[in-house]
Amino acid sequence: MIYFDNAATSYPKPDNVPQSVLKANLFYGGNPGRSGHKLSLLTSEKIFSVREQIAKLFNASPENVVFTNNCTHALNTVIHGLCENNKTIVTSNLEHNSVSRPIYNITRRENVKWLQVDVHNKSDEEIVLEFEKKIDANCCLVVCVHASNVTGQILPVEKIYNVCRKMGVAFVIDAAQTAGVVPIDIKKHANIICAAGHKGLYGPMGTGILILNDIMPRSLTQGGTGSSSILLEPPLLSPDSYEAGTVNTPGIIGLGAGIKFIDCIGIDKIRRHELKLCKLALSELKNADVFIYNSDYSNSAPILLFNFKNISSSKGSKILSDEGFALRGGVHCAPLAHENIGTLPKGAIRFSPSIFNNEKQTLEFCRTVKKIASKKN
Repeated sequence: MIYFDNAATSYPKPDNVPQSVLKANLFYGGNPGRSGHKLSLLTSEKIFSVREQIAKLFNASPENVVFTNNCTHALNTVIHGLCENNKTIVTSNLEHNSVSRPIYNITRRENVKWLQVDVHNKSDEEIVLEFEKKIDANCCLVVCVHASNVTGQILPVEKIYNVCRKMGVAFVIDAAQTAGVVPIDIKKHANIICAAGHKGLYGPMGTGILILNDIMPRSLTQGGTGSSSILLEPPLLSPDSYEAGTVNTPGIIGLGAGIKFIDCIGIDKIRRHELKLCKLALSELKNADVFIYNSDYSNSAPILLFNFKNISSSKGSKILSDEGFALRGGVHCAPLAHENIGTLPKGAIRFSPSIFNNEKQTLEFCRTVKKIASKKN
């Protein structure tokens, strides 16, 4: 099976990732921060070393790096923790359900208004102007996908952040598709970054990151933190306030191995390689009997979105799977984005390569797509 579904989760993982997870289970069995014995202290030191790796990658402080179950967990923590009644939340109209669903449910329970900015096929200047129109004194939060998991469009988060700073509004970016693929600086790009550990950072599934700069949302989970244990009030310091309960030590250590792999290759090199494969696929398929929905890779995540003309996206991805290619069809948990490009309710098929894919695999995939498209259906 040739895997082209890296926007969902990266696979395969670098060899050092499963090796590190195994080592964590064998040698780092103490509960970090919960005991004073050597095994617990050794595990705590290993967890902190991964915080330092992440802090370096995003230009953050290690104590402001919070480990979560996934990017969705991080986004829910921030959205619920910063939302205020009688206020407005502003997002783009390309958001993933990890942003859309919590905001939608908040608006059903509380007097909160949700405003969406139309960003599809807009220039950076047009996008920033539209955000400026919607961000006012009544806005409590702006959440913005860094790159769409459907179209790959990268939004001008630094410029949007500058608008938010002028207005004194918290700005959060969903970096699920860009962490490990595009350089991100917490001091330049956002008050808070939410990222997946299992995608472009090549960590295990079940790992996510919440990175703070100068704003602390209310914590959603209370429990044991290993600090201030005599008090019923949870500690109001990061990361303890957000990491109640035992953390995923094997996953975190595996995530550290994934980041080490990225550091060895370089983010820019990884992105160039992945975009090169997308451009190759685009050039091979642009004259095929398929619909292609994105073709501009001047500022994009490595995604190519397409459909067969007479086959549904779910059936098309199943046929490709039978032919030995793993891609995702459907709406990719992002109906807002599909609505904007006109692919609801059928969705589309997403090609998303990684550093482990190559030109030979891409050309083989394109030949298969052409063969399927050429058949009478």
